[in-house]
Amino acid sequence: MISCLPTTSASPLSFTPACATLFELKDLFGSFQGFVRLRMHNKGGSPVAFVEFQDVRQAQEAMTRLQGFVLLSSDRGGIRIEYAKSKIGD
Repeated sequence: MISCLPTTSASPLSFTPACATLFELKDLFGSFQGFVRLRMHNKGGSPVAFVEFQDVRQAQEAMTRLQGFVLLSSDRGGIRIEYAKSKIGD
């Protein structure tokens, strides 16, 4: 499970989830040439990250080098990387 801990901000009525994994993923994928952006979604109760690169070759390099990489904030083992069915929408 990805560790996202709820935190409260200055307003007692607001609730902002803080997630170390988001920053960890952004730093990790951002270290590869061609990184454009990362978006997190919730798919069936499980977090899914979409990472966009400038071209397929750069995406393949990140995928090859990071497949199975274990995040410090995860208790589910290594990350599983696969190609998206479509490009990230704007």
